[in-house]
Amino acid sequence: MSRTRLAGGIAAVVAVLSVLALATRGTSAPVFSRGGVFVDPAVTTPSPSASATIATAARPVSRGDTVRGVQTSAAARPHATSAPHVASTRLALGTYNFAVAGWESVTGFGRRDFPPTMTLRAQHSSDTKPDEAVFDLTYSSQHEEREVVAYHPDSVALTYEAGSVTFGPYTQTSEASYDPAMTQIPLPLAVGAKRSGTAKAVAPNGSVTRTEDWTVRVLRKERIEIAGASIPTYVVQVHRQTRAGSSEQVTRDRTYWYDPGRSLWVKWHETMHAERNYGIHFTYDDDYTATLTSYKP
Repeated sequence: MSRTRLAGGIAAVVAVLSVLALATRGTSAPVFSRGGVFVDPAVTTPSPSASATIATAARPVSRGDTVRGVQTSAAARPHATSAPHVASTRLALGTYNFAVAGWESVTGFGRRDFPPTMTLRAQHSSDTKPDEAVFDLTYSSQHEEREVVAYHPDSVALTYEAGSVTFGPYTQTSEASYDPAMTQIPLPLAVGAKRSGTAKAVAPNGSVTRTEDWTVRVLRKERIEIAGASIPTYVVQVHRQTRAGSSEQVTRDRTYWYDPGRSLWVKWHETMHAERNYGIHFTYDDDYTATLTSYKP
């Protein structure tokens, strides 16, 4: 075998192994660079701070804005009060349980259904700002995500996202901070409102892995049933598209049913297509809906 052919063969093997070595972490919790230790509610006892809150900066409430204060003690219900004016909104920290219906797929491993339930654990972290919450989403031991969500006076926005997905013996992990933060819910809420922008996805080593254009639209008001109660929500659509030339390509659409009383999306539907090229083509797709069923401080 010639040296050229041997070098080419080694390069091909290295490329394949770089994909297969995405990690073989088994059933251990993922480790991300922001947000502290990943919390699995199934094995973690809530800390005393679980009944704390995240408060936004004060902002005026405009006509038609339905944001309300939220009671956040352990015995209080996380619903809106009837106060006509508020200086801030509050997110109750703790564990939110969701029903899930949908699927995900990865190149070479086929498609699988999501388990019927997932948890979203909202918490503080020592490396986040006072107006940020860490959302740890556990779909299963093979799919965990983290979002750092900032409650700004003019928006609820993503400042960081991470995920760890295992198919077979191999795990794909990704994470990025967004510069600037990526709006998910525009404030004050108003049907017909639209915003757009561009954010760079910055890896922990400081490199820019992709640049995303995003558009947010407030489509309508809609009452939905959550845990046996009819809840008023705003339906907000978010479209994200990676610009050409990035090493990662992501097209992601989410429709949120946002409850201003909880300062939280109590339902969402997502479709996503993501691609990476490691010498071989790697893709990830999902299509699912998550709906809040219960909350525990």
